[in-house]
Amino acid sequence: MLATSIVQGHGYADITTAAYTPSNVFPPGYPLLMTVVRLFTESFILQKIVNGLFLLGSAILLFFLIRKNKLSDQIAFVASAAILLNYQVLHFATMMMSEMSFLFTSVLACWFIYKIDEKRAFWKDPFFYLAIVTASYNYHIRTQGIALIAAILGYFLFTRQWKQMLGFAGGFAICLLPWMIRNKIAGLGQSRYIDMIASSNHWRPEEGTLDLSRIIDRFLDTFQMLLTKALPNSIIPYRDVNYDTAATWVEWGISITLIILIIIGMCRLGKYKYLFMFYTLATFGVISIFSTPSGNRYTTPLLPFLETSLLIGLYTVLTKGTQKIKLAKAFSPWLLISLFIFFSLPKLQELRKINKMPYPTNYQNFFQ
Repeated sequence: MLATSIVQGHGYADITTAAYTPSNVFPPGYPLLMTVVRLFTESFILQKIVNGLFLLGSAILLFFLIRKNKLSDQIAFVASAAILLNYQVLHFATMMMSEMSFLFTSVLACWFIYKIDEKRAFWKDPFFYLAIVTASYNYHIRTQGIALIAAILGYFLFTRQWKQMLGFAGGFAICLLPWMIRNKIAGLGQSRYIDMIASSNHWRPEEGTLDLSRIIDRFLDTFQMLLTKALPNSIIPYRDVNYDTAATWVEWGISITLIILIIIGMCRLGKYKYLFMFYTLATFGVISIFSTPSGNRYTTPLLPFLETSLLIGLYTVLTKGTQKIKLAKAFSPWLLISLFIFFSLPKLQELRKINKMPYPTNYQNFFQ
């Protein structure tokens, strides 16, 4: 509806009101992308195709990111292609929601960081400015994008690129101004996401707000849920997880094993490991601050980073193992993708069946 409002010339407004009231209930990034498509057609199908292309583009960019770090083309292909078999990622790729555009701009910003030529002055490098604009637009698609900003700043900090860090922070601040000025002129208040931090449950505002100690307790509960349940359930989505029960020792064991493999995989990315590590920690932190426990939905744009790291880590461990026991034949990364296909197939078939079902009656009535 926001994209339709822009196309019809009413600006970024709520078209359900007669006055076309200016809105800031959602960040403008995704509706602006939808606007480009709606200039040509009102079809929902094309919007979904665009989301699929965002996913494909993310996988292709990840392939070149991995390959750039002196890993073989085989493991780069297997690790990047694995996200195209992930049930949760594909589930959101079929929806008119912001996950895939958010994912693509996240990977694209990282790609521009990788492309910066450190032998020349950063202010003369166009990729530095492209990274600022892309990361800033990523934030304007979803406020969760502040995690990517923090990750890039952390990367510059740990690689001792002080001037780049200050320049990036300043560039991001400048990119915030247009949306802030627009909201000020329209007489709109602060982002609703700020209020969500202290909200007991943003889906049920009648439950009131939390004091600082309860906000900290919720943060720790959500962070633990992300580690022990959302993480395993997301990157190996064929494993069922009950989010309503306390984490078991088995779930802790699986989680710790996955985290170790992911860290090993990230360490194979050279100095860019800081980018992946900080992005993971910052995303988990942002989700834990803003959200009541909500399953694994908000981890979706992070999954390609985790899945590629897991595959690289697993490949590294298995390769070292075959060398240790002196097997005649080296471990092949194609075995990993074969396993992923085997275990993912039932969930993918289930997703296809769901997507071919007719809409429930209530949705049919709503669309009519």
